[in-house]
Amino acid sequence: MNKVLAWVFCFTTAVLTVDAQQKEPSFREVFCEDRYGHFFNVTSVLNEEGQNYSGENLFDGYAGSSWVEGAKGDGIGESLTMAVSERTDALALINGYAASKALFRKNNRLKSIQITIERGYSPEGYVTEKGRAFFLFPMTSSVRLEIADHPRLQSLALPLDWESIRNEEQKTDELWAAFAEKTGHPQKAQTFYFLTMTIKEVYPGSVWTDTCLSELRAYASGREEILSVGADGGMLFYQEKGFQKKILYRDPGLIMDILAVSPDNQWCITLAQYVNPERMRETGYFVFHVPLPAPVTERNISEKMKHGCIPIGFIVNSEGLFLEWDNEETTFIE
Repeated sequence: MNKVLAWVFCFTTAVLTVDAQQKEPSFREVFCEDRYGHFFNVTSVLNEEGQNYSGENLFDGYAGSSWVEGAKGDGIGESLTMAVSERTDALALINGYAASKALFRKNNRLKSIQITIERGYSPEGYVTEKGRAFFLFPMTSSVRLEIADHPRLQSLALPLDWESIRNEEQKTDELWAAFAEKTGHPQKAQTFYFLTMTIKEVYPGSVWTDTCLSELRAYASGREEILSVGADGGMLFYQEKGFQKKILYRDPGLIMDILAVSPDNQWCITLAQYVNPERMRETGYFVFHVPLPAPVTERNISEKMKHGCIPIGFIVNSEGLFLEWDNEETTFIE
């Protein structure tokens, strides 16, 4: 397969020097695409005629599409950088090329990754219709995470000390001001935190050496401030504080709508009509834990659905949040 490195806007590394013997950590300039409410950059993309393997597939809510890196070999060292909310402490992903069991096994999957948090500065005017240029500064040492080899949704805890990160903000802002003055960039800048994920090990594919990832979300578990959840064009959307509207989930075979949303916007119930004419009279029901890009499959919920129970709403009391069913039973959620 032909491979091509993804275009990176003015990729440079600059170093601020305190004295001849000591150097400060470097700012690196990265152009981040702005798609589906996410700022992101991938270091390479597989180039194959008639196919789209770009990084935007990670955020389109559909596990049938995938980012496929385009570097020579297994993709070790290739990375993805994405803007994240403060307090992010979890990573949700769907590993490999999850469109089918065959494609999953034929292509490489992630086995271990390295995570770092950076603070990004985008000066005024450093924007195009496709995205923004950011100067990123490292805020943490790297963390190594192991990933399971299956195509189902999995969540990984991120051991990040956000109090320590925030304590370094003022120092980092001062470094940015000095760097901007020295290099001629505007000091006034839009700031975000970024998570950079680097491929360290892979599960080898049976046919190809391309490493694939189908969906990716970074979030603050139980603390994400979700402003709204809704449906549009048959797809599900949500909006976090400080970010644009993002896709929660979509399935080309379904037209989805919202049935109920929990008071904190962390959970929703959806109903879905099948596009297939032979199944158009059927209605499917799904429960989502926002912002995870797949329906909830916990046994206490899925078993009731298998027995014909329909989720109809949420109940909040002193004991927590409960899912309400059409048979007047309830299931504890959190």
